[in-house]
Amino acid sequence: MPKRGTRPPTAPQAEAAALELVDGDTQSQPGPVPVDPPEWLSEDATTLWHTFAPHTAPGTLTPGTASAFALYCNALATYAEADQMVQTAGVLIADGQGLAPNPALAIRDRADTTIHRWANLFGLLPDPRTAAPAGTDRPRTLPHLVEG
Repeated sequence: MPKRGTRPPTAPQAEAAALELVDGDTQSQPGPVPVDPPEWLSEDATTLWHTFAPHTAPGTLTPGTASAFALYCNALATYAEADQMVQTAGVLIADGQGLAPNPALAIRDRADTTIHRWANLFGLLPDPRTAAPAGTDRPRTLPHLVEG
């Protein structure tokens, strides 16, 4: 329980702190340290790592959070594979005498949930508070996602 007068950490802050403790990174780094993908990551997920790592919010991809970012990339690869299965076989598949939902739909949905959770932690989702209201021409304010 937090001391009186202190605010408890937000969910993303608590999650990041927990990941640092699990991965053993208890010392802060003086500046951004390039982080390589783990060896166990699949080829597709490693490609996604190299695609999205440069777009993470500053200070979020560290040696202590690398495993979580790997889970994000793995979920993206899983989503893409499951979505390809749905596109190829369809939403409904033959099941005995009738039709049944394609099992890849459930896999895709679970991957989508995982993607959203980790993307939020790494600053890869637009902040709805800074998004332009419908019908306006004001650009979104996401400085760490703007290509330079």
